[in-house]
Amino acid sequence: MKHYKRNISHNKIHQHLLVVGLVRHNQKKQKKRKRCRYERKHSLSLVHADWLDCDGTQVIAYEDDTSRKIPSAGEFDSANIENGVRILDKAVKEVEFYVPIRALLSDNGSEFSSHGKHKKEGPTGIFRKHL
Repeated sequence: MKHYKRNISHNKIHQHLLVVGLVRHNQKKQKKRKRCRYERKHSLSLVHADWLDCDGTQVIAYEDDTSRKIPSAGEFDSANIENGVRILDKAVKEVEFYVPIRALLSDNGSEFSSHGKHKKEGPTGIFRKHL
């Protein structure tokens, strides 16, 4: 694949090897896998939040789980609690006309929880107190 500079997916290679008879089906992989999805029925009943490093610029976005729309996002030089709270307030103002945000799902990063340098704020942390 590297020699001809073409990208062939592993599934296509496996299908070809099945036809040629060099591999067999693995019965353990034939079962339908259970997936955990957080999709909700009503808009803004769950909002996802996360930081992303994009070429040195820190980007935070809040995304509605149902509609997959982004009520607010922001670009900053550093990912910190204050910037996350500022964009969260912007998201709340953007959607408060329709319905309030019911739940927020984020990773356990230091920008959302009380570990690392913000441990002195107690077990709840600045972000959770703001919520």
